[in-house]
Amino acid sequence: MKNSIPNIVTEGVSLASGLVLHEKIIPTYLRSKLPSEMVEPLPTEKQWIKGFSKAFKNKNFSKLIDSIIENGRETIWKTEPQKALQYGDNLEPPANEPRLIAYINVRKKLCASERGSHWVALAIGAISRMIAVNASSGFDADQWNEVTLFWFELERQYLAGNGKEFAQTLINLDKNYFNNQLASMVGGKLNHALAELSVNAFDAKFFW
Repeated sequence: MKNSIPNIVTEGVSLASGLVLHEKIIPTYLRSKLPSEMVEPLPTEKQWIKGFSKAFKNKNFSKLIDSIIENGRETIWKTEPQKALQYGDNLEPPANEPRLIAYINVRKKLCASERGSHWVALAIGAISRMIAVNASSGFDADQWNEVTLFWFELERQYLAGNGKEFAQTLINLDKNYFNNQLASMVGGKLNHALAELSVNAFDAKFFW
């Protein structure tokens, strides 16, 4: 089938939807700071999956995801799970902590394949962390510039599941402002993204 999306990607987007739209993740986005009349209604997970999957019809976006995975693969193993999830006055979590169990569980899934659906989902989830941080910090800055507006638009497209437009906007941002270094920037922090997602969305299907 022309322009068909591989099953591994479809499964990865499906897993990512539970992270992107998780009730504990939504408040981390800029949209949570805005008046309700300024934000669009969130799609259902099914709607988001259908729309966001179209991003992978953009070959450059697919290559970017592959590069994020490649750049981030080694970082996942650099930190022991207990160290990665330290919280509460820098204490390590107990062995029966659900967030730690979720973190360890998904690391096993990542270890089982060099580019499985969980890797695709993690890359998408890591992009969400990058967008949330930059859109929010840009909004709070004294002055806005073109890059700030890019982050605002990226978050809007991302949460709407507008995969086609999102993919092109992200590629343009990478090319015009980051010298095609986004893959290494996001990939280099893949372990941090996994830890944050484990803490806030440990009950998502991605982890189980």
